[in-house]
Amino acid sequence: PEARLVFMALNTDGSTGIPCIDVNGDFLAKGYQEGARISSNSWGASTNGGYNLISSLVDDYIWRNKDYLVLYSAGNSGPGAQTVGAPGTAKNVLTVGASENNRPTIDDMSDDPNSMAGFSSRGPTADGRVKPDVVAPGTWILSVRAAQAPDGSFWGPFNADYAYMGGTSMATPLAAGGAAIVREWLAKARGITAPSAALLKAII
Repeated sequence: PEARLVFMALNTDGSTGIPCIDVNGDFLAKGYQEGARISSNSWGASTNGGYNLISSLVDDYIWRNKDYLVLYSAGNSGPGAQTVGAPGTAKNVLTVGASENNRPTIDDMSDDPNSMAGFSSRGPTADGRVKPDVVAPGTWILSVRAAQAPDGSFWGPFNADYAYMGGTSMATPLAAGGAAIVREWLAKARGITAPSAALLKAII
């Protein structure tokens, strides 16, 4: 409750927003400079579990700004092994895979919340590390929709304001919301007002 948000548009064509591939790391710095301490990112590239330049840039930025928990979606290249994308392969991020939701009346992709979603990318990384770090519901997630978006853009319509969608891109913001609650708990119950990303990641 009462959390504040910083929105950033990411692209690679230079038209608007902040390019996602930026050697200066500005795609992460913008949120941090605006006061955000949790960053939810639902983008990445398939690297067959490989650690690349973007992974390195993200790790470096988190190392220099230790109170910034950065989450990345694992990708939707499952169910095979070593399918986590970059920068979800970064060492300092919280990489999020997708579990099934608990909506058994819709279909069999949401009838077992104790199972990974079939499409969710899996580890290990190419250098043998365990990823994703955590999973969150990623099938038939009910979320807000743009007024201009056609029904065909979603897994299914709900009404004029909400629609169902899925993927690790939906699981990641759910995990980020959980991280915000953990951060609030640390401040209120433990008096830790600026927890490190490493502490948040370890608790989660």
